[in-house]
Amino acid sequence: MERQIDELILISCVGEKNPKEPIAREFYVSDWFKKAIAWYDRKGKEAPDDVLIMGGILSAEHGLISFYKWLEPYDKTLNDMKVEDRQEWTKLVCKQFADKYPVVPKKITILAGQKYREFLEPWLRFAYQGTEVEVPMKGLGIGQQKQWLMNN
Repeated sequence: MERQIDELILISCVGEKNPKEPIAREFYVSDWFKKAIAWYDRKGKEAPDDVLIMGGILSAEHGLISFYKWLEPYDKTLNDMKVEDRQEWTKLVCKQFADKYPVVPKKITILAGQKYREFLEPWLRFAYQGTEVEVPMKGLGIGQQKQWLMNN
C-alpha cells in the first residue's frame, strides 16, 4: 500500500535560469524561486516524522517535473502563450499529475502565478474533491510573495 502524501507543493518555474546547474531545483535562479525552494525545504524539515511532504515544479517546457530532473536550457513561459496552448499545457500536467501521484494528497499547495494556475487549479479542485487546494500567495505582488515565503 502506498503512503498518503500529506501535502504536495507545486512551485512554478521562472525565467531566470543557470544552465551550468542542470538539476531543476538549482536550474531556476530567481530570488523568488530560491525563496520558494527554501520555504519548501523548511516545511519538510519542520514536519513531524509521520508527515510526508512532497513537491514538484510546474515547468512551461516540461509540465510537472521533479526537483531533481536534469534540464537543458529553454526559453518558454506560460505568460507568453495563447489560451489554447495554456489549456494543452494543463492537460499535460494533469496527465503527469495522475501518473506521478496515484495516491491522492491530503493537501495541494500551489506557489504559482495566475497563468500557471488558471486551468490547473479548477481541475485539481474537481478531480481531487476532498483534497484541500491552497494558493497562499494569491493576489500578492512579487515583493509581498517574497516576504510571505520568508516569514511563513
